[in-house]
Amino acid sequence: MTDQLQIRSHGDPSLPTLVYLPGIHGDWTLVSSFRAAMAGRVRFVEFTYPRTLTWSLNDYAGAIEAALLANGIERGWLLGESFGSQPAWAILARGPGSTRAQSEEYGGLGSSPSRRRFRVEGLILAGGFVRHPVNWAVRMTG
Repeated sequence: MTDQLQIRSHGDPSLPTLVYLPGIHGDWTLVSSFRAAMAGRVRFVEFTYPRTLTWSLNDYAGAIEAALLANGIERGWLLGESFGSQPAWAILARGPGSTRAQSEEYGGLGSSPSRRRFRVEGLILAGGFVRHPVNWAVRMTG
């Protein structure tokens, strides 16, 4: 098991940014057709979650935000698919104006007031909108 979050970015950075947070499957394998449909319309950023049993939702939110900022992505829309809505809500809770962000800015958790935050421009929640890559296997299993 690894505690590494992976990030990939597709498209022109001048386009609006759409950050895909995958469902319980935890990676970008099921979003390829949606990514292709969004090509040229948005900068599409996607993650693979670490294979760990120890992370809290705040750990996911912190790692996602840190990876975005480390890659020069400072604002955008969050697209939370199924489980991905959970870290999305946690990112929102950490954002500017939240109780957590205010407590961190004023001495809590050792953060300084100048700490950068990812700015969420909007939130899209989807309950498993991607197409399974092996539909015949799903029908057979059913």
